[in-house]
Formats: sequence, structure tokens, C-alpha cells
Amino acid sequence: PTPAATPAPSLPPTSAPTTPAPMPAKTPAPTPSPTPTPAPASDSSWVTGTYTTGYWDCCKPSCSWPNKGSVSKPVRSCDANTGNVLFDPNVASVCHGGTATTCSNNQPFIVSESLSMGFAAAAVSGSHGLIGDANCGQCYELRFTDQIHSNGNWGGSHPQLSGKTMIVQVTNIGYDVNGEHSFDIQIPGAGQGAFTSGCSAQFSSYSSGDFDCDNNYGGCEDKSGCARLPEELQSGCDWRYDWYHWKESGGQTNNPYVDFRRVRCPSELTEISGSVPEDDDAYPTYLETAQSNAEVVPESIDATPKCCLSAQDSSDTCGTCYPHSWAALGSWCDSTEENCRTCSGGQGVWCADSDRSGAAGEPTSQPTEAEQSADATCCLSAIDSADACGTCYTHSWAAPSSWCASAQENCETCSNGKGVWCAGGSQRPTSAPSPPTTLSPTSAPTSAPTPAPPTPAATPAPSLPPTSAPTTPA
Repeated sequence: PTPAATPAPSLPPTSAPTTPAPMPAKTPAPTPSPTPTPAPASDSSWVTGTYTTGYWDCCKPSCSWPNKGSVSKPVRSCDANTGNVLFDPNVASVCHGGTATTCSNNQPFIVSESLSMGFAAAAVSGSHGLIGDANCGQCYELRFTDQIHSNGNWGGSHPQLSGKTMIVQVTNIGYDVNGEHSFDIQIPGAGQGAFTSGCSAQFSSYSSGDFDCDNNYGGCEDKSGCARLPEELQSGCDWRYDWYHWKESGGQTNNPYVDFRRVRCPSELTEISGSVPEDDDAYPTYLETAQSNAEVVPESIDATPKCCLSAQDSSDTCGTCYPHSWAALGSWCDSTEENCRTCSGGQGVWCADSDRSGAAGEPTSQPTEAEQSADATCCLSAIDSADACGTCYTHSWAAPSSWCASAQENCETCSNGKGVWCAGGSQRPTSAPSPPTTLSPTSAPTSAPTPAPPTPAATPAPSLPPTSAPTTPA
């Protein structure tokens, strides 16, 4: 892949290896002064103080080659001409004269108002625990924070993104990157970076400029640019503006900061990628992580969360707080009312017990995944939008007691107007459906190509001089 790059303050973007390209910061800032690099991860501990970028270049993912990571199978790539999954992991990348490309279903998707899933390149530096090919296939929980880039006070998360969570699976590796850059999220329309021939080779009726609005590093400035992309890629491009709030206000979102930790890969991602880490069972699931936050709270801390970071109705935040949007018990945001009000970009709301009568859900009373699938009537995200009720992702049924599930009219306003009301239970699967990808064998394996040259990803590193973006080896 190719990064979606963000220009480095007071320095021109440098070329970067084969991956992510950050988003440009509009106003150059003075040269940053060095600060300590993020602490490395240990097991599934949290790493703080790193930022993310975005890209989509249609190239074959690095983790689709053989012998990358300890996984069940390499990450799937697709045939540029047919769109079918390739069985031969040695087919050359479309960016280097071959036919292997990133599968179109690798774009991000909404699970709920506070949770999305997708795929990303790991920006390898070692200082934050991401080290290279060994990270292929691994999944990470990213929690967007309200930190902004200190070298010019630009970018970061929009207030409506701060506090949200995204689960990503690593499908590409970026080498030669130092400092605080951690992940380059795959987002159609976010910039092709250095590899500008792959997408137009895959979609021959489109020009290269159509895939990032003629802006290789940073991509389309607003949602209208998504109409230039092939229809197959438009939902992921829309996600960038509807859920991620790209440059919606005051230059935010732009290269947002995250806290991250490794988690077990959810089936919604592995059913798309076809790749599962061999040590996956050693890590907590996203839901188990949320539960463990409550289990480890000291007895001196109130067991009821009090700080809501995002809600369905801002005029009744405490009564309509999203289930996953309560600050973790015992966290800094949950510790005092004063702290809470500075969280989620200043949008945190402190809730006394008496304010929660109609709360959309709290960690201690959330329905189980099975209960949600069996009873929910509102689907927030599905594999096939034409059959949302039959292919709704397991985690994407609105909680039965939530505002979205209470009425069809409510449901259809949820998930940015994409909620689908499902009458009766016959259409609702009890397990996560498999993506509707047509598998077809490809021609006999070709000889293994030489490693793909790197792709630049120039993104300003907060309080560190900008670094080039990872190299994605073949």
C-alpha cells in the first residue's frame, strides 16, 4: 500500500516506503523539538502517544506474500481484472506489473456509532512495539484521543471522533519509520502516496487522480470527492467523513492520535482477510477488554461509570450514552467531574446516577452478543447493504434497549442514516456471516517477485521531526 501523507511542518514530505500516506497539515509549523518516543508495548498493554494516517493505493498488501507473520494463511489479495480472491500468494502486485491488488472489501466499516473496524499498515519503528513482518495478521484496538500535533498545534481528532474505538487488522508493513507514527489506516480516497498506477490499472475506466482527488498525499478534502471513486470504494470513502469526521471543523480530523493495544481478531475482519494469528487466543477480545476494565477497579472506586464520551442525543447525554462510550472505570476521565469535562475533545459529560434513567446502556448491563443478535431489530452495518438484515455483522445489531432499536424511525437515523429496520427474527443470523467474496482459482503460481520498493508516507511527527513512511517489502 501507499500511505496517505501529511506534509511535515516546516519540512517538505519525504519519500516513504511501501505503505501509508498521512494527511497534510494545511499550515506549516516550526521545526519540532525532540521529545521522548512512545513506550513499547508488552503483551497486550496499552501504548500511548502515537498518531495514525490513511491511504489507499490498490497495491497488493505486503502481508499477502508467503511467510509473513505467524498466521493461518497470508492475507487475501484479489485479482485486479475479476475482483476474485487469489489463491496463489506469489502473484505480483498490480503496482509492479502483476494482477494482485488490495481486495475492495478491505475498506473501513461502521459497527456502531462508537466502533468501526478495518485494516491498516503497521508503521514500524520498534519504539512502540510494532516491529515488522511479525505483526502481519495481528489485530489492534485503537482508541482515538484528543491530543493534537504539538509541532504547530494542528490536526488530531475531531471532538466527535475522540473517545471512539476502531479495531484494525495489520495487512501491510511500513519500514524505515521512526517516532510516533503507528498505523496507516486503509481508507479509499485518502491518498495513493507514491504508487499512483495501481488503482487505475485495477479500474481501467478511471484516471489516477480520481482515486484521491488529484492529491496523492492527503486525498479528497471533502465528501463530494468520493463520487469520483468507483462505486465499489465509495462506502469506505464516505466513512472518512461520516464517522471519522475528516477535516470537518478546524482542520480536524487530521492524522489523529490513538492509544492502542493488541486484541484478538474479531471474525468480522478475519472472514474478510482469511488470516488468523496463531497466537490469537492469548489476547483479549474487544468486549473482554471492556469487561476487564470493570473487574480491576479498586474497591475504593465507584463501580458505576460516570463519564459519557459520546451519546445519541447531546441534549440528554446521560440518558442516551452509547454502551461503549462510558469512560473506563477508574480511568482519568472517570475519576472526577472536572477531568470528564476535558475528555473527548471537551465533550465529556459527568452523569450522576439520577441522570441515567434512560441510558442507552452501561458496561455492567450490556446485553451479550448472542442476546443482541437474537433480539435486535436495527442493523447498523452489514456485509451486503442490499440484504442488511440477512448479513448484518454480529456486533452491529443495536442493543435491544437502545434508542436505535426502539422504533423504525429511530433506527433509520442511526449509523449516519444507514440503519436498517429488520422486522421479525427469521432474517437475523445468529453468527457473523461470511463476506460475499467469489473465490476462484488463479493460474499456476508465478515465481516469487522481488520485494516491492517502498512507498513514501510523509507525516509530521508531533514533537519530532517528520519521518518517512514505512517500506512495504514484498
